[in-house]
Amino acid sequence: MKKTTKFVLKKTAKYAARTAKDTAVKMATDAALESAGLKPGRLRRRITENIIMRDMRKGDSAGVMEMMRDFYASEAVLSDGSDEIFTNDIKECVSESPFAQGYVFVNEKEKLIGYAMTAHSFSTEYGKRCVWIEDLYLKEEARGMGIASFFLDYILETYPDALHRLEAEYENEHAMEIYKRKDFRELPYVEMVREV
Repeated sequence: MKKTTKFVLKKTAKYAARTAKDTAVKMATDAALESAGLKPGRLRRRITENIIMRDMRKGDSAGVMEMMRDFYASEAVLSDGSDEIFTNDIKECVSESPFAQGYVFVNEKEKLIGYAMTAHSFSTEYGKRCVWIEDLYLKEEARGMGIASFFLDYILETYPDALHRLEAEYENEHAMEIYKRKDFRELPYVEMVREV
């Protein structure tokens, strides 16, 4: 065997071993993250023939920012938010943060038609992990297509042992009906906040 051929075979074998090791490490990492209720791998789920839910990416930032401005200016949210807050939210969602996860809903042309964000914590009151459904927004043309129900089902199935919480405004009657159908109920708490 020629010296060059041996060298190429040796390099190929070394690369294959490294790739197999990287794949094994990635799979083990994803499994550990998933069991901890954190972000495993890349998400891509088909909702309808033309609509897909996937992880939020950095390239989605401008489109998500536009939707956040619209969402936070609506009656569905008490606070107005700000571009600084929205930017921080998006950065957290597209990072490897264990605290926040972002999702987008896209049509067949990869056009953003909605987004969602969850925050992850622990509830000492219930003694379990807590998944807060922070934002769930759909553009007008995407409403009434079952996307919100699909997303809620995804969260409930992905985090079956977690406490699932969200906030809603009474004015957002359609959303309240969807939440109630998914067995969310009102709590008799007074929510308090301290802004720094």
